[in-house]
Amino acid sequence: MTKSLEEIQQEERQLEVDLEQVDDETRHLKQIEEEYDDFFYHTSITFTEMDEQFEKNDFNWYLSDRLDGLRHQRFHIFTGLDEEQQQLNKQKQTITDTQSELFYERKTTLTKKEVSINER
Repeated sequence: MTKSLEEIQQEERQLEVDLEQVDDETRHLKQIEEEYDDFFYHTSITFTEMDEQFEKNDFNWYLSDRLDGLRHQRFHIFTGLDEEQQQLNKQKQTITDTQSELFYERKTTLTKKEVSINER
């Protein structure tokens, strides 16, 4: 069953909306990643500076432990962000593939319509 030209156009418009949404989510994810990166960078510097100040103090183990915990959290957060980015990339690829299929379907529909008109 072939779709009408109007149905194809409606699907194309919806795919454009979906693609824009994925692009917006990707930009937002990138912004979050930059903010986390900045946060962990400055926090790491602070802990390192404190570690140097309390190097010969009994408090040193605590700072070292907190810095290790911070690194662990950073790893998990960025792993999660990376997985989310991969999902968005898959969604974008699916939308792009569907757009290509609709382009071919539109071309086929227009060709059939043209042949039908020429046969009259």
